[in-house]
Amino acid sequence: MNNLSRWSYSVLSVVGCVLVASFFLAWLDFGGERISGAWIAWEQKQWLFLVPLSGLALAIAAAKQSSYTRLAAVIAGLLVAGDVTWSFLREVVLGSGADMLLIFGGSAAVLLGASDKNRKLRWIGGAAALAGFFAPWDHDSLFRVLTSDLGSFAGIKVLWLIPLAGVAAITSSASASIANRRLALASGAIIGGSVLWSIGSAANLVLAWGAWLTLGASTVALVFGVLAPGIGAVSKPRAINAA
Repeated sequence: MNNLSRWSYSVLSVVGCVLVASFFLAWLDFGGERISGAWIAWEQKQWLFLVPLSGLALAIAAAKQSSYTRLAAVIAGLLVAGDVTWSFLREVVLGSGADMLLIFGGSAAVLLGASDKNRKLRWIGGAAALAGFFAPWDHDSLFRVLTSDLGSFAGIKVLWLIPLAGVAAITSSASASIANRRLALASGAIIGGSVLWSIGSAANLVLAWGAWLTLGASTVALVFGVLAPGIGAVSKPRAINAA
């Protein structure tokens, strides 16, 4: 395996320590009653003990600049960030019907359409996001939720940005100018990001700092494990033979 840069080892060493320490902090907060990750692991989900163990392994590997540091980072990342991502895809995107598929698919299409060659995707993605937002076939569409009593919750008001960004994405398909390309990037990010923000706001009502630290550290570990560039081994200079 390729070695990582020194600063990558330093970051991953800290990340490993955070995964261990945050396990003993509060993960859930129900009206002032705080529950730590260690308690959840002991009482309900024993597999969560792998989180601090993977963090310890990562911290040790990174401190020693081991060739297994990247592998340890990927494992630590998949245990939390990977599990959360998979649960999100399974329950929110795939489990919520065509509405969310259209919204997230539209977001991806708009982002891909930010290049000159795929400009038509801006229009397609914007239209898909609008269709997913209003979803006249669904009695629980985002539009109907926002116009009901539930729409007063501050955490979901940001979802009103979806139709605005959808219209902006369609508008950005008019030309290949730099301004429209930037508008497409912003629109695509807002369409998907507003849903993520709304879900995060709802989760924040019960999740405590320990859970967010664990998720953040795990995400950093996964990103570094997959994307951090390696540095090749430096070959030793050959000895010059005496004349």
